[in-house]
Amino acid sequence: MLKKREGFSSLECLIVLVVLCIILIAFCFFIKTVNISVSKKISSINEKKKIDVILDSIYEDIKNDVSSEGDSLFDSVWDRNNSTEDGYLITLESLSGKINLNFLDSKVLLESGLPFVFYDSKSIIEIENLRSERLLYSYEEIKDYISEENFSKYFSFYGFANINIMNATSLELLVNNLTDSFYGTELNQKRNILLANKQLIKTETEYNLFCGINYSEIFPYINLDAAINVNFIDEDCLYKLINYAGFELTSKKRKVDTLLSLREKRELTQEDIITILGITKNDELYYYLGSKTWFWKISIQGKTQDCHVILCRSVEKTSELKPKFYIIEKRWISK
Repeated sequence: MLKKREGFSSLECLIVLVVLCIILIAFCFFIKTVNISVSKKISSINEKKKIDVILDSIYEDIKNDVSSEGDSLFDSVWDRNNSTEDGYLITLESLSGKINLNFLDSKVLLESGLPFVFYDSKSIIEIENLRSERLLYSYEEIKDYISEENFSKYFSFYGFANINIMNATSLELLVNNLTDSFYGTELNQKRNILLANKQLIKTETEYNLFCGINYSEIFPYINLDAAINVNFIDEDCLYKLINYAGFELTSKKRKVDTLLSLREKRELTQEDIITILGITKNDELYYYLGSKTWFWKISIQGKTQDCHVILCRSVEKTSELKPKFYIIEKRWISK
């Protein structure tokens, strides 16, 4: 009987030891996992700090650009594009080199050379239907009508609207949203009267009077500045845009060729655009093409974190030498 009890006790001890070993192994694994998690979190925090330092220096480069007449690849900040700093890859993009699809006038969208970038003519009609219902904010909303490659190459949803040339339905939608009212309908009717008489709003004073008491809510989201930076717009896109007959531009190809050739040598200014194209403030095209970048996309790639920033340049005129910039979007993506 004693031997049986001893055998039984030995079995119990063995089971207890096995259980304890399992618990100990699990505990060690848990500690190791926690340590890895903490280490990864600390590494992630440190990497974010390093990325923020790089971003701050890029912001300063953009703010300190001495060529106030325009933004182009000749600005010193572009030396940092596709470069690596402290192991972090930097990419820059001028979103003002693209067309904001929300605000492009319907006639220009349909009657210029731009339809070639969409899947077919029905795609443009579908996008027009969407624009009549709401403002568009992501590629996912239009993925059935244009390839992501073509959208990224020619269009963007970042960009200010210009009161003289923006799409009528988008004008109503945006103004209604900004004023929390139905003032957009009234403003659109007023603009239709001007356009019927071939009149454009040319000065801030005129624009202020045109908007009335709602001016402070509408500006700067809708303004008088040219939205597209000719220094960055895709060559094909510029040719196709200029092809719109409503611009009444002569010798189109020669003039675009001249612009594109000159921007290879130096930064194009607004005066260059006006002179080469032969346009004035009385022409719609004046309000399409400019030389400044209003929206930048800055991307930093690290080992554990990627960061994407949308930087906006203020259109508000101030007495300060340097323009104001605002971070309107900052996204961290953990790897």
